[in-house]
Amino acid sequence: MEPTPDAIPDEIDYLVIGSGFGGSVAAATLAAPGRGVFLLERGKAYPPGSFPRTPDEMAENFWDPSNGLHGLFNVWSFEHVDAIVASGLGGGSLIYANVMLEKPEAWFTQPMAGGHGDEVWSFTHADLVEHYEAVRRVLHVDELPEEFVADHSPKTSRFLDASEGMGRYAPLAVRFRNAAGDPAVGAALDPEPYGSIFGTPRRTTCRMVGECDIGCNEGAKSSMDHTFVSQAHAGGATVYTRTEVRSLRRLDDADQPYRFEVSYVVHPPWAEGHVRDTRLVEEHTIKAKRVVLAAGALGSTFLMLKNAETLGLPPNSPVGRRFCDNGDLLGLASPRRAAQDFAANKGPVITAYREISDESGSEDGVPPVRMYLQDGGVPTIMLWILKTIDAPGLISRLVKDGLGYWWQRVTKGNDNNVSAEASRVMGRSPGIARSLPILAMGEDVPGGRLSLNRDGILTNSWTPKESAAHFNEVRRHMNSLKERLGARFEKNPDKKTERTITVHPLGGCPADTSRVRGVVDSFGRVHGVPGLWIVDGSVMPGPCGANPSLTIAAFARRAAVELLREEVDEPPPPAEPMVLEE
Repeated sequence: MEPTPDAIPDEIDYLVIGSGFGGSVAAATLAAPGRGVFLLERGKAYPPGSFPRTPDEMAENFWDPSNGLHGLFNVWSFEHVDAIVASGLGGGSLIYANVMLEKPEAWFTQPMAGGHGDEVWSFTHADLVEHYEAVRRVLHVDELPEEFVADHSPKTSRFLDASEGMGRYAPLAVRFRNAAGDPAVGAALDPEPYGSIFGTPRRTTCRMVGECDIGCNEGAKSSMDHTFVSQAHAGGATVYTRTEVRSLRRLDDADQPYRFEVSYVVHPPWAEGHVRDTRLVEEHTIKAKRVVLAAGALGSTFLMLKNAETLGLPPNSPVGRRFCDNGDLLGLASPRRAAQDFAANKGPVITAYREISDESGSEDGVPPVRMYLQDGGVPTIMLWILKTIDAPGLISRLVKDGLGYWWQRVTKGNDNNVSAEASRVMGRSPGIARSLPILAMGEDVPGGRLSLNRDGILTNSWTPKESAAHFNEVRRHMNSLKERLGARFEKNPDKKTERTITVHPLGGCPADTSRVRGVVDSFGRVHGVPGLWIVDGSVMPGPCGANPSLTIAAFARRAAVELLREEVDEPPPPAEPMVLEE
């Protein structure tokens, strides 16, 4: 999967950039014998058993090739928000918490960013229904078996008991059942009918160890590499890792079929651990008839901003607009008594949720209250690290300063066995390993704007202040949940620092039938740039409210089906958007 300089042909039919929920699904849908589909992923591949676990490995598990880091976590730090995304074959699916919730049908109508009326998204729940189901089938979506709760995931019952009868088991892209369909921990899995891009890896059902967010070494997670990327590969797509796209240029020669020239660089294994000026790395170019951009909300928007002129985008293009963080807020329910233990290091990271939807004030112009609360989990070693940070804004500081620093702080040396030091940390603050992360998401205001500064660095104007009403409601419901759990509550963002953290950055290339407000149409076609499609979180014109992974994947599948249809039929003209005024 790692290319040599002459491995990729000079001219190809379909180029898919990125292998997350959008790119992998698009590639699998497009792939067919004789159809030249190429998928490029900047990060490396992680077959089962290869995700870092030792302190030394975790300290280098970040994406920054200029500093010799080719790892999994890419942290974007802005003035008011830190975003954690992934770099690797499978994209964000490698580090997400497996939740496959649909965006509720009513939530496709949301308050406008300026507060003047409501707006309806240019694509609807009905547009995505068949694609939601198709994605779920491939991912083997299931719920945590009730038989596992008592012994393997006690936090689940605690969360459900505290949810006033409104809690539900979460639909998860995790394998819990053996070949006979019976719940089993650590049972061998049969190969997928389309095989695996990794050959014949040994995969097992979930071992209930809470490591979903740092890479599943058991292969129990139905991440994109095990599913849609492997399906694309089996269908004839060519997949390359360690290949980062740098530029996109539109070609206007009507006499030849290739519409785009794309430049890329290769990050070879020998470059890991070596500081080098990646701006000077040799660039290679290819020509493509069609390009499907799926580098994530931040990655795709960055590429669109950087290459706006060479793509022929107008100066007033809405690229960069409507950024939001999907209303993400992270809290921690800490035990009040020594006997309390939420055991958040057991089971999948998320197992249950509560949907909160209050539309009662809508007739009076009051925005609806819409959010999800979910139980969280985290590997034991990460809990130890978190407890070493006792400053305001601890969670954002953890991300901004880098997990590697905190790994070094805990281990204090090169010894890979951290048991002794971890024990001392636990002894100083014994409650941390018994705490329960509470995850919230919902409808923040998509008022952020991504742009490039003079140095070409991506900046972000989003601030939690604009979404104060949402975050205040989230804190209120979290506090209520905390009381029912009998726990203390710590929250993020810290009001003193006005920073928050998100794992669901959305927007930047929003979908709208109007090119004044949208970068793409309802299928992901870039307005004014025939042949260029975008199919990732950047196209969301606002928060999904629910975990966005399934909606992104469904959007990508719908887009790819439409792209194939265009091979036969001309696309219909776009309709004008519907806007509901106050």
